[in-house]
Amino acid sequence: MLQEFHQQVLVPQAVWREVIEQGQDYPETPLIERAFQEGWLQVRVAFVERLVSLLKLQLDEGESGAIALALQEQIPQRVPCAKHREPLAQNVV
Repeated sequence: MLQEFHQQVLVPQAVWREVIEQGQDYPETPLIERAFQEGWLQVRVAFVERLVSLLKLQLDEGESGAIALALQEQIPQRVPCAKHREPLAQNVV
């Protein structure tokens, strides 16, 4: 479904590590792996470590990485906060 709306999806390395490498049993794991193999999902590292560290005071590593990556890549999107089921940041760029 994501591919219908976006040609490319970026995932922070922390999310990839949690969902794929650490073997979490999320129902979306096979879909994420297939999207990566097809090339339209890419794993990126958030280089703004200071921002990631500050965000991790309130959020988990994956959410922090997603926000930092959105800022780094200048992606003007809403970043959802899974813990609160509401947008944490709107138009982050």
